[in-house]
Amino acid sequence: MLDEGALAKIGKTPEIMNVVGKYGDGAMNFVWKNNGSLLVGTAMVAFLADPEPFINETKDLATVAANVAVEPLTKEIGARTRAMQATE
Repeated sequence: MLDEGALAKIGKTPEIMNVVGKYGDGAMNFVWKNNGSLLVGTAMVAFLADPEPFINETKDLATVAANVAVEPLTKEIGARTRAMQATE
């Protein structure tokens, strides 16, 4: 991945290499299988903050990315609903 430039595309190469150094082949396998998903900034932040659940497959990157993407929308809907109720 390093020679092909895939890690450079993902970004945060030193941070990823630290995780791989700590968790070994499991971390590298996870990064290899999920390099496309790790291009999403929120997924990368979640992985680097707590990689073990992702490596152990107890946490899913797609779910994390979806939750982060949907959260602002649900907050906005809630705020607009409250604003509409206040004017009634």
